[in-house]
Amino acid sequence: MPEPTFLSRAAVTVLCIVALAPAFATAETSNRPNILFILADDLAWSDLGCYGHPWHDTPHLDRLAADGIRLTQAYSPAPICSASRASILTGKTPARLHFEFVTKNEPGQQKIDLPTPLSAPPLTLNLPLAERTIAECLNDEGYQTAFFGKWHVSSHHQRYLGWSPT
Repeated sequence: MPEPTFLSRAAVTVLCIVALAPAFATAETSNRPNILFILADDLAWSDLGCYGHPWHDTPHLDRLAADGIRLTQAYSPAPICSASRASILTGKTPARLHFEFVTKNEPGQQKIDLPTPLSAPPLTLNLPLAERTIAECLNDEGYQTAFFGKWHVSSHHQRYLGWSPT
């Protein structure tokens, strides 16, 4: 297998492992793969054992990679977590989503300290509910979907990284 290509600094923020399991859930869905999508911040492709890292012991992720597929030529859509997550969840670029920064609790703009008349786009508070996510599309196709962990595409609810049930 060819050596993975460098995935840029943004890939350090986002690593996607899609594991297509060879075992199937039921006879009715025997022609559809199971899908496990893992999104991790601050993890480079070279940090896992399945990609040859000599120090980190990642046996469970290595087994998922061995039983499924490994993505070896991918790029993160943004160098920051919220914009990357929103883009990956919707399949749209951060610019098209107007989601270029980490979510904030209050409207505003990122300050740019340069001697030029540049202006940053408005801060994004929430991924618009009108946007369809990959989970919603898979659910329409009969897949059961779930989310666990860091959401971070909506403003903080009651605490840092808390997400609103609405």
